[in-house]
Amino acid sequence: MCLAFLAWHPTAQAVLKIKITQGVAGALPIAIAPFDPPGSQPTVDIAAIVAADLESSGGFVPMPRADMPSQPHGFSEINFVDWRRVGMDNLVVGTLRPGIETDYQVEFWLVDVYKGTQLLAYKVPAKAAQLRLVAHQISDAIYEKLTGVKGAFATRIAYVTVQQRSGRSKIYGLQVADIDGENVQTLLTSPQPLMSPAWSPDGRRLAYVSFEGRSSTIYVQDLGSGHRDKVAAETGINSAPAWSPDGRRLALTLSRDGDPEIYVLTLASRQLRRITNDPAIDTEPSWSPDGTRLAFTSDRGGGPVDTRGV
Repeated sequence: MCLAFLAWHPTAQAVLKIKITQGVAGALPIAIAPFDPPGSQPTVDIAAIVAADLESSGGFVPMPRADMPSQPHGFSEINFVDWRRVGMDNLVVGTLRPGIETDYQVEFWLVDVYKGTQLLAYKVPAKAAQLRLVAHQISDAIYEKLTGVKGAFATRIAYVTVQQRSGRSKIYGLQVADIDGENVQTLLTSPQPLMSPAWSPDGRRLAYVSFEGRSSTIYVQDLGSGHRDKVAAETGINSAPAWSPDGRRLALTLSRDGDPEIYVLTLASRQLRRITNDPAIDTEPSWSPDGTRLAFTSDRGGGPVDTRGV
């Protein structure tokens, strides 16, 4: 069985680093043996990435390689007695071999050391540029099997960077990266602020706010092609885009009629519908999972959060 691949992007120097400083009481011990044959020099250390992913969750304590009693590459090579002696609950072993129809074939096993049984086993074909993604997908599979919770290591993050230039000028960058800060891709740079990146449900597009032209405008950009559409450039505030669960609509904050209100934009038809109507400031909409309601922040009396059917 093969894991499904997400879209990949050219490697760039990472500018984002995420450091976890505390874990969870009772974190599970686990060992991830190197996937690569002794003496090889792989461009991607799959086992190291998997270990870092699991450790970053706070729920696992990976064993240092120097402490491992052996470094098996397959289920049949495991000496379970040795691993039980070092108190290891679970062990991951794997191999990285040249592929037939693609660059590589990655094979791995997740093993219950005390029962001496196999919990997971996958063969994954991969191109050289996809090995980091495969490592994250392996982490997701292991995490879900051992915790019952779906992993998120193969997902990406979007963020805005600010670089100070000479004088007081700044350059803003809209970037996406793997969840561990690697494989950075710059989508846009601008001398004006960029704000509020929001992923479409399918992970292929980003909505964001740009102050190009010194006024707020909402764009939707396709990550594959780089093409972007201007979807909201009304007079006044255009902010806080939020995707509907089906990816067909955006909830927005606009002040086109005076004070900031919540609107819903149907992307295909560009039909705009006003949802709130109150003298207060209504902003930061967020969809319910079924797409029938919106939560938003308001300074109207009573409380900071209100909901409306859409």
